[in-house]
Amino acid sequence: MQTLYLVSGNLWEAGGIFFGLWLVPMGWCVLRSGWLPRPLGWVLAVGGVGYVLKTFVTYLAPGAGIVGDLLVVPATVGEFWMLGYLIVVGLRKRALNGDDRG
Repeated sequence: MQTLYLVSGNLWEAGGIFFGLWLVPMGWCVLRSGWLPRPLGWVLAVGGVGYVLKTFVTYLAPGAGIVGDLLVVPATVGEFWMLGYLIVVGLRKRALNGDDRG
């Protein structure tokens, strides 16, 4: 049973790579689209890099727990910011009307 617990923890940490690799293009899409605030896109991209770095820090320096936890703070902030923005504000009317950015 303990082996299953260890495997589960390792798989969860390895999944951080894929989650981080998802947040980087998501941040890029936010930056390019103009539908959401640009700083949100930067926070998501930085958070994605933080998730990838956290995975490597966890495996290369297992004793550096707080450093790894701090690396994912931007991702958490970006996720809650995006949810809050979409719930409270929604998309910009310019984006919904199909107006061109150019």
